[in-house]
Amino acid sequence: MRPASRVSEFVRRICRRDNQWSATFDSVSVLEPVCSNAAPDRVFPSSPHGWTTDAAQALFSPPRQLSADYISDTVPRPLHLWDQACQADPVRNEYVIPMLWQEISESKASSVMDLGCGSGYLTRRLLARSSGQIVRWVLVDSNRDALAFARERLNGASNIEVAHGDITQPQPSRWVDPVDFAFLAFTLLEVQVDATVASNIEAQLAPSGTVVVVLPDVLTDIYQLGDPAVEALGKYIKGQVFLDKIDKFTGRSYPFYAQRIEKIISAFLDCSFFLSNIRQIETRTGHSIYFLRFRRRS
Repeated sequence: MRPASRVSEFVRRICRRDNQWSATFDSVSVLEPVCSNAAPDRVFPSSPHGWTTDAAQALFSPPRQLSADYISDTVPRPLHLWDQACQADPVRNEYVIPMLWQEISESKASSVMDLGCGSGYLTRRLLARSSGQIVRWVLVDSNRDALAFARERLNGASNIEVAHGDITQPQPSRWVDPVDFAFLAFTLLEVQVDATVASNIEAQLAPSGTVVVVLPDVLTDIYQLGDPAVEALGKYIKGQVFLDKIDKFTGRSYPFYAQRIEKIISAFLDCSFFLSNIRQIETRTGHSIYFLRFRRRS
């Protein structure tokens, strides 16, 4: 049985066990997810200390379900390892970057913001594709070390701005002059998406501006929980569940929010956005990615 079929059968089996869940689940459309543990070309970065046991175990370690008030005691992602691994990541390089550039080009934007930029890898690759169309690039992150790392690797380009900002801050505010286009690539895995988050994103956009959200199919991670997946799926159906998995890039603990796409869309629609497009792409590595395009109402 294909991994996607196993996940679908798993969901059907659980839904049959609980009529209430089944009624809720049947009200939405579910796309076929696939099992990422089987990816033949999963990449782990090398380091001065060689390969780590934690990194090797990431091939086989299922995620864990956590409480929402979980506080990770792990060290933040090493930026040099993360950036190095991004360079070899087929999902980012073969799918995310080309799709983002297509969206940017079609939008005719002259200013672009990378919200949750991390090491700045995506902006560097997008900047390399630009032939002068984009006159202003803005990188935003809540981690000042990440911003310093990103700035250093952009080699002092004159059309680059770096700004500290947190999309979860309770009072939405504008950190820089508004932009025509913003993207969040996997950033929303790290926050609970609600009206505050959507409002902070809205504040960064010019009227009629575009924002593209990139997210993986998190149902695969829930499936990999094994026996605890029954409880986790129940929470996911209600909106979200908090999971912990081993980061495939760094081999370290990576807590994240597995949130339903419908919940994320609703948060944006409750703000001044409308959903103009949604795409699902199956990658050659067995991952499924969603691209959600929202436009701000003028």
